Amino acid sequence: FLNDNGIDPSIYTPRYIRLKPGLETIEADLKCTLEKVEWLPNFYSLPPHIQIASSKAYQDGKIYGIDAASGAAVSALNISSGDHVLDLCAAPGAKLCMILELLGNSGSVTGVDVARHRLAACRTLIQKYSLGDHCRLFVSDGASFSLIPIRYKEWTSRRPWKERKKAIKERPEMIYYGRQSGVVGLSKSEL
Repeated sequence: FLNDNGIDPSIYTPRYIRLKPGLETIEADLKCTLEKVEWLPNFYSLPPHIQIASSKAYQDGKIYGIDAASGAAVSALNISSGDHVLDLCAAPGAKLCMILELLGNSGSVTGVDVARHRLAACRTLIQKYSLGDHCRLFVSDGASFSLIPIRYKEWTSRRPWKERKKAIKERPEMIYYGRQSGVVGLSKSEL
């Protein structure tokens, strides 16, 4: 694609990976030398010809590819254990995985994306890396995403029933619910 459109592929190098915290070096597995990104914890750049998908570390869910700019965006949030984070453009999921790792076993993440197939890829990632317990994923447009219970909207709305019924149909669709992700804006029966 890049060559066909006259774009120099070297502008996209180096590529980056993030190692799960506590993991030591994996250079032997990847058969290359990694360069630590000093300003971004657990990030390493690797040569563009290296394919991480065939490595044991990748297959075991110990590393994942993520752009340094995405990692910087997550780092800028200064996430602490116990925070509740809303990611309105969650797919394909690398940022979401990093957020979940930073939260550890507390807090929660609500991931929202308008593209169902991309959000399905996100679900696959959080399951692969065993990070989904504190996460919920919704298919929805981030510009209109809301988890206020419908019953509340119905009772407080002065709109005609036909309009309220349409709003119910446009509710975000939950496609993943982690065991420890909490109940936010939904009744027990809806879960």
